[in-house]
Amino acid sequence: MDTTLKNTLALLFVASEPISRKQLAQLNQSDEAAISQAITKLNDHLHGSGLHIVQHNGRYELTTTSEVAEVVATYFGDRPNSLSAAALETLAIIAYKQPIDKESIDEIRGIASDQTLRNLLSRGLIAQKQSKGKPIHYVTTAQFLVQSGLQSIDQLPVMTEENDAK
Repeated sequence: MDTTLKNTLALLFVASEPISRKQLAQLNQSDEAAISQAITKLNDHLHGSGLHIVQHNGRYELTTTSEVAEVVATYFGDRPNSLSAAALETLAIIAYKQPIDKESIDEIRGIASDQTLRNLLSRGLIAQKQSKGKPIHYVTTAQFLVQSGLQSIDQLPVMTEENDAK
């Protein structure tokens, strides 16, 4: 394994929060293209190991995969909690339409989403983004990717008109 791969893996392992490609490049005294290649190679090496690197909003994080979620939850003393149908519906809307405001979520669902949004926020699956003078918008988090078993939001299945009509 070359130095850039080792350094990138080590940095992702010790980072207390997701780290940007630019920062990884600076720390590796490398360029961002080399870091992108390193992340791809690392994910190939990690395939099947119970670990992977997720990318969310241009930042990377080394996390466990959904395949090992149960044993990890047991270690930490809690069981994975399933989400209600309303929470899954709301989460899907946010994932596909992010950033999206509460009014738009309620309009799509046809019902108020206050409690469901609070639940998703408390679980760390969504976050609020607010711009001055604009309503609060909701986006998914890196935790959403981890619990969904995705490495990037780009891995969500493509929605078609047929899916939208259901």
